[in-house]
Amino acid sequence: MFFGTPEFAVPILEALTRAGRRPALVVTQPSRPVGRQRTLQRPPAAEWALATGVDLRQPERADDPELLDALRSLAPGWGIVAAYGEILKPELLAIPAHGFLNVHASLLPAWRGASPIQAALAAGEAVTGVTIMQVEPGLDTGPIVLQCETPIEPHETAPELSARLSVLGGAALVEALAGLERGDLRGRAQDETRATWAPRLKRTDGDVTWELPAAVLFNRWRAYQPWPGVRAPVRGESVKLDALRPVADDSSAEPGRLLAVGEESVTVACGEGSVLQVGGLQRPGSRLLPAPDVLRGLRIAAGDSLT
Repeated sequence: MFFGTPEFAVPILEALTRAGRRPALVVTQPSRPVGRQRTLQRPPAAEWALATGVDLRQPERADDPELLDALRSLAPGWGIVAAYGEILKPELLAIPAHGFLNVHASLLPAWRGASPIQAALAAGEAVTGVTIMQVEPGLDTGPIVLQCETPIEPHETAPELSARLSVLGGAALVEALAGLERGDLRGRAQDETRATWAPRLKRTDGDVTWELPAAVLFNRWRAYQPWPGVRAPVRGESVKLDALRPVADDSSAEPGRLLAVGEESVTVACGEGSVLQVGGLQRPGSRLLPAPDVLRGLRIAAGDSLT
């Protein structure tokens, strides 16, 4: 049985299927209304289950009594969880004969929690990976079975990195299951002194100021794609920034000073003498537009302060 919800879970389901381990049951979060029309949308893992004919359950909570009874009747050997969106309780963890394995998108004990990919990018890390771990009641605290490392590309965003890690995680999971069944792999305890945390993202995580160094702003922008994005003050408005790149030049101007306006982007002075290129801006209630167009509309020219 498999517990997973977003797009990250789909390549893992596909890897299990290719290895002859297609789950008998997929459990995802419920379908939710999205967009202005509040259209009900199934999670990607639910769409995969329906397309492949696998039994699908979408309970409001994973400890739903009806779900637990159904799982017990399956008598599963393994339970798999990959970005399900809820901490599994002991009553559920006890059902599979061999327990649960989790596909976690970091090199544990680094970045335990709901947003490990975003946390690694926001921190400017150069390396990340996936961990296959045995699930315990704690938050990503269980023994490590297998880890696979990969470099983070300099301009990689969260969706791009997530897509790579999900494929890597699928291959690692298949390898871990085979190794555990052969007796070649055993779980090892995590080093609690090295644990770091990646809590669930909030909209306010994207609020930034021009006083931050350009590299920090760039890392947060690529981490917080597509949500919550990053927003900085522009003439009293909280404006969403897009297509950011640090510039090698140094500047003695105060943070928030507009240094230049090009055809497709603008450059802004940031903290510690750094410079940031901004390709797009989105004012509240408006759509994303080229940054030069937005600033011309606000009558902001090179040399002016954005704040």
